[in-house]
Amino acid sequence: MCSFLQKINAIKKRRNEIASMNITVPLAMFCLDATALNHDLCERAQNLKDHLIQFQVDVNRDTNTRYCNSVQTNSNGIWHQLETKK
Repeated sequence: MCSFLQKINAIKKRRNEIASMNITVPLAMFCLDATALNHDLCERAQNLKDHLIQFQVDVNRDTNTRYCNSVQTNSNGIWHQLETKK
């Protein structure tokens, strides 16, 4: 879980760095407008973060489902043993 949070924080940090970059870059004869590029890079970083979060949610959901099924199976086995001893 720590490595997951580190990845998310690194992506958020990178997105903030991109967002704080200059949107215009003066060159020798003209000025380059990087607004669209910055916006696209920020969007990609946000999408990556969202995908990582969704992946972790899915993994946790699967783990919880397996755990609940295991507990249910064990519980049913215990009840069955108790009923057969009566």
